[in-house]
Amino acid sequence: MTDFSKLPLGAIPSPPKAKDLLLSKYVGDAGRLIEAARVPVASNWQDMPTVTGALPTPDTDPLGNIAKKDCVFAAAGHLTRMVAQQVGRPELAPTADQVLEEYDRRTGGVDQGYVIRDMLDIWRTEGLWGTRLEAFARVGDSRDELAIASWLGCGVIGGYALPLHSQTSVDATGRQLWHVPAGGWPEGDYPGAWGNHAVWSYSESPQIKTGNSWGGPVWLTDEWGRVCCFERWFCLVDLWRLGNVRAPNGFAWEDLLSDARERVA
Repeated sequence: MTDFSKLPLGAIPSPPKAKDLLLSKYVGDAGRLIEAARVPVASNWQDMPTVTGALPTPDTDPLGNIAKKDCVFAAAGHLTRMVAQQVGRPELAPTADQVLEEYDRRTGGVDQGYVIRDMLDIWRTEGLWGTRLEAFARVGDSRDELAIASWLGCGVIGGYALPLHSQTSVDATGRQLWHVPAGGWPEGDYPGAWGNHAVWSYSESPQIKTGNSWGGPVWLTDEWGRVCCFERWFCLVDLWRLGNVRAPNGFAWEDLLSDARERVA
């Protein structure tokens, strides 16, 4: 069994700023979109056929996060790899060497983690691995908004304050399951006691979501996420918007992009 306690973390929280865009502004009545079936209440991009008709190949590469605290850039890398598969552009899937090179360049070689929003700003203004964010926006805690964010953005990047309990938290089948234990956290434990971690979640449902952490799947219960998540981001990758037409009507694309262009850096 993997000793998760020895794996590096490295997400630095992004305190809210006035310039932050909020996804809720652009989706209107999120519940109405769900009820109208324009957005599925549960979705899993790993199970959705790509433009070739094949299912995406599972992403088992930790993208350097076994050796360094590059989880923020690794989360962006995992999202990019899925988008590249979905739209039939596998050549744009970043490698571990590319992700680590970007992380080292941005940190000056000091393995200290990274601020999530700062990475998103770089992705939007300069681009990462041949892709660029047209916009990004904070995602609220409502289940409907999370479902919309995952469906429109090919998953969600989140920052989580991990309790020590999550180092050994598994379900009856032995899979890694981050959940709030019955009776609460053990004595001396709390969200963040282990550290902060960035995870790209590719599956969303009202009960549980699935993310890619250290190159493998991790399941997060809704309750655990509400307690431990300190930020979530919808990321509109240029490649995704141009190559995928699954996104439902009702999303204010042009309003979001206009606001993104006008924000003060």
